[in-house]
Amino acid sequence: TWGAFVPAMYKMACICRHQEAEGRLLQCSQCSCWLHCLCLGLLEHDEVPEVYKCGRCKIARAAER
Repeated sequence: TWGAFVPAMYKMACICRHQEAEGRLLQCSQCSCWLHCLCLGLLEHDEVPEVYKCGRCKIARAAER
């Protein structure tokens, strides 16, 4: 999910570890954390999947198997 800003009640969990909700953001479909699109290598014109899972959720899923 694209977001222009992140309300205070939501959690930032970007790979850059900065808690500022600056620029374009992408939300993990599983844990609802927000990440900076630029940190993920995504530019404004880049398409993103309808369902996005952050690295932590991907690792947790793989560990379940």
